[in-house]
Amino acid sequence: MGGCPTGALLGDGTLDARRCISYWTIEHRGTIPLELWSGLGDWLFGCDVCQEVCPWNRKARAFWAGFSPEADLAYPNLLDFFELSSRAFERRYAGTAFLRPGRTRMARNALVVLSNLAYPELLPLALKAAQDVNPVVRATAAQALARLGERALLERFFQDPDPKVAGVARGLREAL
Repeated sequence: MGGCPTGALLGDGTLDARRCISYWTIEHRGTIPLELWSGLGDWLFGCDVCQEVCPWNRKARAFWAGFSPEADLAYPNLLDFFELSSRAFERRYAGTAFLRPGRTRMARNALVVLSNLAYPELLPLALKAAQDVNPVVRATAAQALARLGERALLERFFQDPDPKVAGVARGLREAL
């Protein structure tokens, strides 16, 4: 079935969740494997392509305007996810679907998107994210640095207090 950016929709109409953008950006709690980053493109939070190409939805009623997102939710400032504390994030996004993944996964996703968009300030942002309180954000920062080819900067993660972050960094260094 065409249309899915990562090929998660299979020809028999089933979904391979291991390739699904919504799974990786909303449900998955850890880091996103580097080999999936490019397929995620600029999808920060979920993906509705499967809804658009689903044969069953051809019979669905017209879209209700009340489902349209507010502009600041549809196009949030990705840098905010690194500036807000978890508490401030919860206040800012109260009553929205962004609370489901929370600040940690939104910051992780923002690093992936900014990397995919070749954000010119990715290096300093990744270095800032390397100091984040959450190990998932720190490990994703290591991935972003590896994607930039910054092998020497990966060494700072080897002594991370979280062994998973250190393990991710070592694996990335070996892969470069």
